[in-house]
Formats: sequence, structure tokens, C-alpha cells
Amino acid sequence: MIPIDFDGPYERAIETALRLCDEESTVVHLLTIVPANASGDERDVAEFYRRLCAQARARLDAITSELRESGHEVVVRVDVGDVIEVITNYVATLDDVVLVIALDAYDLNHPPRAQARVTEQVAARLGCSVLLAK
Repeated sequence: MIPIDFDGPYERAIETALRLCDEESTVVHLLTIVPANASGDERDVAEFYRRLCAQARARLDAITSELRESGHEVVVRVDVGDVIEVITNYVATLDDVVLVIALDAYDLNHPPRAQARVTEQVAARLGCSVLLAK
């Protein structure tokens, strides 16, 4: 399972995950999370998130197309919410999962520190392997 924030490092996470996917039965899960932090009129906020999710889905579809062409089964998901909660909840639904995270994903201000918080908190909550892609 690869959480993707569309920063440059996500590509390293995909490459790392694909090196692990040498079995035909392996499924690659791509997850994009739109952080839930907007405020304002309920309809405006709902439309804002709808547009962000549609944009994320379109970008994931492009990545998915490339992966499927190379013979991989891919599942795509876009969620709105807290990054750690969404990753934790999604990974908990999967069997035999390895979570692959790019080294500096999910932080706008201090990439390595915030990424470590995400990784540490997810790893602490789940009993799955977490692999960092440098």
C-alpha cells in the first residue's frame, strides 16, 4: 500500500513497492488523502473537497494506467481526513500488507520530521511492515 501526496518522492515509493511485487497475486494499493482542514459554508466546503478528490483521482488514474500496462493489479482510493487515521484505517482492512512510504511524504514544512511522525504513528498502531523509500 502506497500513500501518495503527489510530491516528487512518491515515485520512489512506487518503484520500491514494485520491486517487492514479483508475485502475480500481489496487488498494489494507491491511497491519496485530502487533509480535512477547510472551513466555511458547508456547501462550499463540500464542493471544495469534491474538486480536490476529483483532481486526485485523475492523477491517480494516470499512475494506475502505467502500472496496469506493466502487468500489476492496482486498487485506487481517495479519502478525505486525517492522514494518519486514514492510512491506519485503510491498512487495517488489508491482508499481508507492506506499507511503503517515501522518505519525505506528507509534510509541507519539515519533511523528514513530519514523515517520521506519520510512519511512527502508523507503525505503532498496526502490525504491518513499514518500508521507507529513500
